[in-house]
Amino acid sequence: MTDAFELPSTMVQALQRRAALTPDRVAPRFLAEPPEQVVVLSYREPDQRARTIAGALQAQADVGDRVVLLFPSGPDCVAAFFFCLYAGVIAVPAYPPESTRRHHQERLLSIISDAEPRLLLTSAGLRDGLLQIWCATNFSTLTGLAAQPLDEVLSLPPNGSFPFPAL
Repeated sequence: MTDAFELPSTMVQALQRRAALTPDRVAPRFLAEPPEQVVVLSYREPDQRARTIAGALQAQADVGDRVVLLFPSGPDCVAAFFFCLYAGVIAVPAYPPESTRRHHQERLLSIISDAEPRLLLTSAGLRDGLLQIWCATNFSTLTGLAAQPLDEVLSLPPNGSFPFPAL
């Protein structure tokens, strides 16, 4: 994309272009209750976080693999979604269980089982609850599935440059 008037053809190109041209401009804004918990991101932040995740996890997922994203709405969900786009993996968004009721847990386990993911990205707090659910069930498709807490992935040192797949 060398022409300044050429429109991006993918969401990845659009985010990269925004991050390059207007890195400090407000991108997503996540409203919350109470109002002091509102999160505002610049275009640079989702791009950098997605690249960091992609660099850290490139050995764990190949192009076309499915990755379950277990997050509530917010900055982590956006970063994880763009990681999937950057890495060429298929995002399988799943909202965290609303409660510990069995049908909420079964809904989540059914999504994971149907998707047959290579990886599951979530937060450290949700991973602990997820491990308890896994231990209480006999889902064979969960065997060997890595549940990566995003906070740990983002704290890893950079793993070189991330090679974007040709899509």
